[in-house]
Amino acid sequence: MANIMLSPESKSLMYKEFVGSLVCPPKPGHVFVIAGVTKEFAQRLDIDFLTSSEDYETRIFHVSIRFDECIIINNTKLDKTWGTGERWDHGLESGGKFRIYVLAMRDEFHISFDNAVHAVYKYKASLNDIKAIRVCKDIRYVTQFDHRMVYPTAYPYLQWYDDKNWIFSHNVPQKFIAGDVMLLKAIALENPKGSFNLVFYEGASNKHALTFNVDFGKKVVTRDSMDNELKVINVEQDGGFPFSMDKEFKLAIGFTKTQFVIVVDGKKFCTYNYTSPNQLELLCAFHMKVKDGLLLNVGNIKHKHSASENCEGIEKF
Repeated sequence: MANIMLSPESKSLMYKEFVGSLVCPPKPGHVFVIAGVTKEFAQRLDIDFLTSSEDYETRIFHVSIRFDECIIINNTKLDKTWGTGERWDHGLESGGKFRIYVLAMRDEFHISFDNAVHAVYKYKASLNDIKAIRVCKDIRYVTQFDHRMVYPTAYPYLQWYDDKNWIFSHNVPQKFIAGDVMLLKAIALENPKGSFNLVFYEGASNKHALTFNVDFGKKVVTRDSMDNELKVINVEQDGGFPFSMDKEFKLAIGFTKTQFVIVVDGKKFCTYNYTSPNQLELLCAFHMKVKDGLLLNVGNIKHKHSASENCEGIEKF
């Protein structure tokens, strides 16, 4: 995705940090891919692996990119005390795109930036304690928050996508089950006639299980999917238009055995039936794209599990 030129008004409304909770604790063989864009003349970018999305005090793994000092510091903070930081030189530039890969092994993280090997960091606490990741300091926006499994088997099965048109992507390393709920907070900025869509893919294919398209110009929310020949089917547009420009919205997507349940700002908006047998077992990733100059700033991702397999009552999330 191109580095978008932002108006002063949009800059003032954007999130100051991104926080994403994990669908499950990481294990050896899991990898995190986190990407985004830093502010112009950024001095510092921090990425924290946390024990909670609500508590930033304990940091199982801390990566601090100091652009002004040309160093990266890896460290851990336990019991309110920092460990001995490990310092590494870097040649990263502020004000541009970044991508960090963090691979969990048996005893250590392997870290790389933009496909270049950076460092190895020995664990100072249990992997199982990691529940969330925060990206903060001089961040403009995050475009990728992927949690994948790369061995002993790959999941999602498709580990690479053409991302030039994405505004955001999110993978999980395991299958969804009935009752799972994914929560997203975001704000739409810039062109009031633009649009965005959120796409769930079916397995390792390019087949859309759900395309959720929000068109601010037409004030229409369209849901559709694809058949096995990748032709659009089952188009739905009822339900009104509960979105506003320059205002945060909260989107909850529940997964039942037979359909998606979609809630916007605490109110049930619609359901959308799966279009393939056992489609729930094939859902593992979504991507978001924008059109006509819209910017979608995603600030938060959470995963919950409802007591009901039909996702009844997820409005409370």
